[in-house]
Order: sequence, then C-alpha cells, then structure tokens
Amino acid sequence: MTWCQTTGPILMTTDPIGGVWNYALDLCRELGKHTIEIKLASMGRRLHPSERAQVGQMAHVELFESDFKLEWMDFPWDDVAAAGDWLGDLAARCAPSLTHLNQFSHGALDWGVPCLVVGHSCVIPGSKRSRAGSPVRHGNNINAWYRAV
Repeated sequence: MTWCQTTGPILMTTDPIGGVWNYALDLCRELGKHTIEIKLASMGRRLHPSERAQVGQMAHVELFESDFKLEWMDFPWDDVAAAGDWLGDLAARCAPSLTHLNQFSHGALDWGVPCLVVGHSCVIPGSKRSRAGSPVRHGNNINAWYRAV
C-alpha cells in the first residue's frame, strides 16, 4: 500500500462513549506507523484517567479534551455549535492537512482542507418520530444538522 505523506497534522474528532473511541485510537496507532501527527479532539464527556493514558502512549498524538454534548444527546445543539467553534479554533492553531470527523454534525463547516466524515451508527432509528414523520430526539430535529452535511 502506498501512503501519501501529509504536510501537516490530521485533526481528528472522537468521543469516549462508544465504539468511536476504539476506532479512533486504532486509527491513530496505524497512522503513527507512518509518522503522521494527530491532533485528537475528544467530545461527549471528560476522559477517565485510563483513557488519557491510552492516548499518552502515542507520542504522535496530541489530545484536546472537552465535554461538549454530541449530536445524539439530549438537547445538544448549543453544545454542538460551541464545539464547532472550538474545533475551528483548534484547526486554526494546528493547521491540519486533513480533518477527520467521527461525528456528522460538523461536516458542513468550512475546514479549508479536505474533510472526511465517518458515520459509525445511525441515531435516527432510535429517535422518536413526529407526526410529520421527521426524526426527533428529545424535542430536537436531528435531521436538520444531517441535511447540512
């Protein structure tokens, strides 16, 4: 397999709540074999010490931690918007050559570099449906964010 060397780090999002965490760490380990620097932005909740230690074992990964709510959580939209601003600030500081998002909601932002959005699961089947048939999760229309992506 041929690898394309990046000119800057990869800005990658993750969350420690489900399988996305293991996916992101596995990907970080593999990219590290190719000397690719990762700026890992965690959202959803604060990390446990053991999770921080997992990241700390990878010298090529710099962790940025937050507790912004994720798009599938109850009434997340203020946090989702604030997380977009936070991620934009991180991108401005670290000048990534690629943005790798493991959540849908920030895919429509202007990253200025190629952006890969990875869908790990669909929260819509577990959501309530309004009378009009639109998926609604705890009073918020989650489809509005997905349509933008």
